[in-house]
Amino acid sequence: MDYNFFYLAGIYGSGYMEEGVKNTAEVFNQLHPKAIVSSMLTIYPTSELYQEIQAGNWTEETETEKLYELRTLIGSLDIWHDE
Repeated sequence: MDYNFFYLAGIYGSGYMEEGVKNTAEVFNQLHPKAIVSSMLTIYPTSELYQEIQAGNWTEETETEKLYELRTLIGSLDIWHDE
């Protein structure tokens, strides 16, 4: 069975990316997706996550952190193969 995965950069929040990427790469490496599509998290003022930020319970990653997260994920993957 072929898998296509969607990855949302920034979902772990600032300060938690390293552990999150490690866990994600482990799953991706086990399941060998055919494709990985990514997008970056955008937080809207009407969202529950925005309320968590305002309450001090979660900190959004910067755009630079999100880019580093994607680079770290790609570097952690061992699923590339020729077809």
